[in-house]
Amino acid sequence: MRPLSIIYTTHNELDIIERSLATVTGWSDDLVVVDSFSDDGTAELLEAREDVILKQREYVGPSDQKNWAIERAKYEWVLVLDADELITAELRAEIDVLLTADEIPHDAYWIGRDNHFMGKRIYHSGWAGDKVSRCFHRDRGRYNSKQVHEEVITEGISV
Repeated sequence: MRPLSIIYTTHNELDIIERSLATVTGWSDDLVVVDSFSDDGTAELLEAREDVILKQREYVGPSDQKNWAIERAKYEWVLVLDADELITAELRAEIDVLLTADEIPHDAYWIGRDNHFMGKRIYHSGWAGDKVSRCFHRDRGRYNSKQVHEEVITEGISV
């Protein structure tokens, strides 16, 4: 199986990051969190974890942080996550199957999301069943320069 780099970018995520990390624990030896000098204990929590590679970097914008981390990923395939996102066992298994294949047919993959607001799943309003490209080949995917709702540029690659 091909190895996977897992990337998070954080700032003051103490209340939510552990729940997300629990869904990827033991999956990669390249679990990198780029933190923007959190002052709520996030960095200290991450430093104490043996499975996390913590990098501190000044925040310019979400795309800048993610692209910086992607360029330094140890492995060709990366999974980029937000601190409030949880990987289901089914998604993890699906990514494992993909990484085990003799040939991976695409450069990037869409991941469907179930969005929640105030503890309740959203079923309407355009947020229900949305998808994001978060699993992709390190050398073929970069984020656009949007300051809000940044996305992986998919033009010219197979998704």
